[in-house]
Amino acid sequence: MFNQEEDHLATPAEACREYARNVGEQHRDRAWILTDWDTWERNPYYHGPAQPHPEFEDYITPEQTPVVVEVPNTPDEDIPF
Repeated sequence: MFNQEEDHLATPAEACREYARNVGEQHRDRAWILTDWDTWERNPYYHGPAQPHPEFEDYITPEQTPVVVEVPNTPDEDIPF
């Protein structure tokens, strides 16, 4: 008898994890792998200091600090509300 659990098409999540395993084996220095489906997956072969998720907003270096532009709050006469 065959194993029915392994006899199915891969889900998108399974495909992303498999991609990360395949690419991660060749790039063991990267904590995160960006898949072709624009998802970030942890590299199972990475062994180093913990790295935050690449899109984690609270992890911004001083060089990456966004520029905030102040827009004056002046009422527009064309819009009464």
